[in-house]
Amino acid sequence: MLRELRKDDYMDYLLLLKQMNNIEPNISIDMFWLKYQLIKNNGGIIYICETEDMIVGTVKILHEVKFYDDIVHVEDVVVDSRCRKQGV
Repeated sequence: MLRELRKDDYMDYLLLLKQMNNIEPNISIDMFWLKYQLIKNNGGIIYICETEDMIVGTVKILHEVKFYDDIVHVEDVVVDSRCRKQGV
């Protein structure tokens, strides 16, 4: 199931990102949610792929408004190492 990031995804989401950047999650849940609100306020959204109540993937989409054409950036694509090559 694909859905938007929620505040209660805090630790599972940060641990999934650690598989991409190897950085220990070291922010509070409140700072986590504040940063996500900033992402949303700047045209972004984070999607979570969930299976059996486990976060197995994520992607961040940023919409950038331009005068000539809008641009969409795809960032922070991570699939849990246990689920790679399985069509997630």
